[in-house]
Amino acid sequence: MLFEDYGFVEGLIDPNASEAEIRTKIDTITDPESNRTIRGKIKANSEHLKKCSEAMWKDVLYMIYS
Repeated sequence: MLFEDYGFVEGLIDPNASEAEIRTKIDTITDPESNRTIRGKIKANSEHLKKCSEAMWKDVLYMIYS
């Protein structure tokens, strides 16, 4: 679920994946252009999730102290 939250489901590796599938994923991740794209997606989603977490804790604290 975390990979989905961060927009990187293609980073998941099926335990039954063939060696060729694993190599393809590794090649994709280590390719400089793909890596920049992946990092950008993860960073953007990370910032969004951080804001969601902060809002959630603000609500929790409001409920506790109200």
